[in-house]
Amino acid sequence: MTRRSLFGNRFAIVLAFALGAAFAALVADVAFAWRQGVDEETRRLEETRREIDRLRKEIDLAKSREESAGDVVDKLSRQHFLINSLVNDLRREASRKQAAVNSLETQIGEIEKTSESLKNAYADYVVAVYKGAFDDMLLTLLDAESLQQAILRYQYLRRFSERGEESLAALKDSRRSLDEKRSALEVERADRARALREKKTEEEELAKGLREKEKILAEARSDKAALERELEKKRQAESRIRNMIAQMAAAASKPDPKPEENRETTDPAPDPKPAERTKPLDPATAAFEALQGRMRWPVTGGQVTRDFGKNTNSRTGTVSINYGLDIKVSSDRPVGVVADGTVSLIDWMPGYGSVLIVTHAGGYRSVYGHLGQIFVAEGERVKAGASVGRVGESLEGYVLHFELWRERENLNPRAWLG
Repeated sequence: MTRRSLFGNRFAIVLAFALGAAFAALVADVAFAWRQGVDEETRRLEETRREIDRLRKEIDLAKSREESAGDVVDKLSRQHFLINSLVNDLRREASRKQAAVNSLETQIGEIEKTSESLKNAYADYVVAVYKGAFDDMLLTLLDAESLQQAILRYQYLRRFSERGEESLAALKDSRRSLDEKRSALEVERADRARALREKKTEEEELAKGLREKEKILAEARSDKAALERELEKKRQAESRIRNMIAQMAAAASKPDPKPEENRETTDPAPDPKPAERTKPLDPATAAFEALQGRMRWPVTGGQVTRDFGKNTNSRTGTVSINYGLDIKVSSDRPVGVVADGTVSLIDWMPGYGSVLIVTHAGGYRSVYGHLGQIFVAEGERVKAGASVGRVGESLEGYVLHFELWRERENLNPRAWLG
């Protein structure tokens, strides 16, 4: 082996070890962050399951006590909301597990490559030792032209020996990491299969609960007192939605921290002219406001049964204020978001059941109530027309409640929908 090839092999050993150590550190950091996320998600899923079990017991107790159909429907609706949330969480968990499987397979491939490089580097080191490369190096110490050159050669000889030992240790670590990743891969595959099984079970439970709810609703529709209680719940829900919108508007309107003023400046800035105070609309806001009068309806094939403003119930004679439109459809039709935006809130409340709020450009917000199923998550960006859920069944049938707001101002959807 020539001196040049020996030095080349030494470089390969050093480089392979450095790459292996860096890759192992990166994998460890990613795994730690990922594990934290998994623990939080597991905790949240368990809380949802406990709440569902609690509601099941309450529903059984309410039936045994022959409580009002409206109260039982509320509990079933709340349970339905939670099971739907659990199904969505399990669907996303299965998707994350698949992503984890893909990531681990990539990591295993990289570790295998690194392990092969380390193995080859260590093999070069062993061959170099076997062929007497160290004897040659000792001769080069004796042939040194100066003490400084001899010291440098000695230091390099020592580092070369240390790198050989480190390369062996790195090779062992790489193989151990490979075994760990392969074990983790099997765990992730098993977890994904479990999540899909649980999702299927919960979907069956969801369908069972819907059939039970339909039966109780059919009995409750003839109960005038149940309808009056339902209208009162709607009034309370309207107040709650209004407060939520106000809180969102207040949070969004908080000013950014002002930069410190220049203390050396004594002359105040000139007051801008009225024309200068008017800023052009943000393109996204302008695009939203251009929808006025031609906005897409959140559902198709529906009929407005409660209009915006004051309404008198034909059966109870009760006068109520509607902050939006109630749109009746024949079945659990899909609900499409009316414009591009971000899902700000998903919640459940008596009177409107599952409620979803989407924030649009310029402080506009749309509200969708009485949803039977929800397909999106909070924080998710949605495009106009994207299906965010399906209409749920209530005492009044399949009715979607739809509202439109600009900051804290309640808008009449009739003026916006095409």
